[in-house]
Amino acid sequence: MRITGLEVDGFGIWNGLKLEGLGDGLNVLYGPNEAGKTTLLQFVRSVLYGFSPARRKYLPPVHGGPAGGSVDIATASGRFHLERHLKNGDEQITLSAADGTRQGEHLVKALLAEVDEAIFNNVFAVGLREMQELGTLGGTEAAELLYNLTAGLDRISLVEVMRELENSRNSILDRDGATCRMTQLIADRQKLREEIEELAKLTPRYARLANEQNQLQREINRLEEERNRIEHQSCVTELAVNLRTR
Repeated sequence: MRITGLEVDGFGIWNGLKLEGLGDGLNVLYGPNEAGKTTLLQFVRSVLYGFSPARRKYLPPVHGGPAGGSVDIATASGRFHLERHLKNGDEQITLSAADGTRQGEHLVKALLAEVDEAIFNNVFAVGLREMQELGTLGGTEAAELLYNLTAGLDRISLVEVMRELENSRNSILDRDGATCRMTQLIADRQKLREEIEELAKLTPRYARLANEQNQLQREINRLEEERNRIEHQSCVTELAVNLRTR
C-alpha cells in the first residue's frame, strides 16, 4: 500500500490542505517547528485507523472545516479513496474504488495488509518523539530501540527474540566451543560408533559359535537315535532270554 495523495478538510491547524501526486520514492514534507508536520502525521493515522482519544485532541479544527479528510491509496489491487470524518462524535468512513464505486469498510484492513495500528505507528509512521529518543542513544542502544519499535509496546520485541534465538543457538552449538547439545550429540555418536565396531568384531566369533552349536545339535540328535536303537535292541534281547528260560 502507498499513499499517493491526501486532503485535510479540518484537523488541528490544518484545513483545506491538499497534497497530490506523491511519488513512488521518498517524499519529504519539511517545515519549521510547530509548522504542523506532526499534526499531519496524526491526520494520516486518524484516516487510516480512526480518531483515537489522543488524536481527538486535534479536534475541532483550529481554523474550522469538517473534522477529518481523506487519503488516496495505491495497492496491487488498484487505487482507492478513503475518507474519514467525525461528526457529532461519530466516525463516518467511506471507501471508494478508482471508478467511484463504494466498497465495504472491511476492505480497509485488507488494503492495510492486516497491519494493525500499533505496528503502523511504530514502524511506518515514526513521530518526532521516537526520533528524539533515538538521538540520545548510542549505536547499540539505538539499534535495540529500533528493533523494539518494529514490534510495538504490546508485543515481544525483536531484540528479545534475537537474544532468545542466540541463547537457543548456543545451547545447540556454542561458538566458543563450550559444552552444548551438539558436542554432546557428537560424543554420543562417537561412543555408538565404537560400540558398533566392537560388536562388528564379534560377528565372526558369533558365526563360528553358531556353526559349532549346529554341529553339536546334530551330534546330540544322532546320539539320541543311537540310544533309542540300543534301548529297543536291549528290550528285544531281554524278551528273547526270558522266552528261552521257560
